[in-house]
Amino acid sequence: MDLAYFLNQRLAFVEFFHAGATGSFQEIKRKIEAGEPPYVDNRGPEDEEPTFFDQWEKADAAMTITGAACRFCCPF
Repeated sequence: MDLAYFLNQRLAFVEFFHAGATGSFQEIKRKIEAGEPPYVDNRGPEDEEPTFFDQWEKADAAMTITGAACRFCCPF
């Protein structure tokens, strides 16, 4: 039995899974940071809190949780 082969197969799948599962969250964060639709900031400069902070934070948390799930799948 070739353990390195099975380990490499498992790691490749985890990388595939993580990239696929987090792609939409990365895109949300990118659009918010770039100010692309639907995340266009039309407020004035006097507003201090970042626009769309809640959406960015949720996307970031979803990426973190997905990473933790991948870590659980392959604890090496």
